[in-house]
Amino acid sequence: MSDIIPIFTLGAARNGTTWLGNKLALHEAIACAEHPLHHGIHESNILQHKLYWGDISRADRYIDFLQLYATEDYFLLAQGDVEYFAEHPQPSFYTFFFELMDRFARKTGCTHWTTKLDPLLFLYPDEHEQFMSELKQRYATVKWIAIKRNIDDCMRSYVYMEGRNNKTRQKPWVQPASVVLGVARYLQQYRHIEALVVQEQGLMLDFKTAISDTTAVEQRIDKYLGLEQSLGGGRPVRHKVNTSFKDGSKRKELTGPSKIALKASRSLLAKLPGVSRRLLYLFEKYKPAVSPVYRKIYKSRYFPEQLNEEFSKVGAPDLQRMIEQNDATDNP
Repeated sequence: MSDIIPIFTLGAARNGTTWLGNKLALHEAIACAEHPLHHGIHESNILQHKLYWGDISRADRYIDFLQLYATEDYFLLAQGDVEYFAEHPQPSFYTFFFELMDRFARKTGCTHWTTKLDPLLFLYPDEHEQFMSELKQRYATVKWIAIKRNIDDCMRSYVYMEGRNNKTRQKPWVQPASVVLGVARYLQQYRHIEALVVQEQGLMLDFKTAISDTTAVEQRIDKYLGLEQSLGGGRPVRHKVNTSFKDGSKRKELTGPSKIALKASRSLLAKLPGVSRRLLYLFEKYKPAVSPVYRKIYKSRYFPEQLNEEFSKVGAPDLQRMIEQNDATDNP
């Protein structure tokens, strides 16, 4: 049994999980893989990596995985040691991740570590069961903190968020479909999240309250975690808020067809949970395969111009400015 305590944050996309992770990262007893290029806390995408790398129990496959993952942002931020993991091969990505985070916590003098639980686990019951089994075999205590936002605000944020699909989601014939998929994801994930919080005696937070009365929410988190020191009495997080509404774009609303799609899908899919799950399963099954590997840090060091171009293409002006400023500092 490990003496480290994991803290998992839970929530669908655009529900404040980055804010919550960054708030937890303020505590000196909590280890967190964070960097400005990820708006603070870097999502670990645990199941996505598990599925991407496959069976790493064989030597050749494990070597390939380890050498490639060693340049991944998460491994670098968690102070991963390639030599250690070569000498101590792990049977699965789950055990590899737990060992990585436990070592990270000990290196930084922490008693806890935190990451976001990959919500994709809720779509694959067998994987979720295996993950929970390995987690509970290793840790005597696990903490769970969920955060939830109003679905209307969540969908607006989802449609306008930065990323590789930003421009596509703005197209009139795509936005309503994106909203339906977003509603299905929201309903399906929170059905499982809320059940898990009850089952594991976790903590459920409201996004609006978290933003408007931060001190009260911090006190709830402090009480739940039972740590000696407070999260910081309303101290702002170290990283710029990852919002979809920059430069006065708060006035942006969903299109008329998208509002109709939101209202109709919210009503229908709430009554038919099986449809939400099936819709998401088919989407994941047939969508183009995308690598879960991030190498923003490596690129920022050695290929800043290419990274800047990538940020420009996906509509990430804050990150683009960061690279430009760093480049100007490095090359006066």
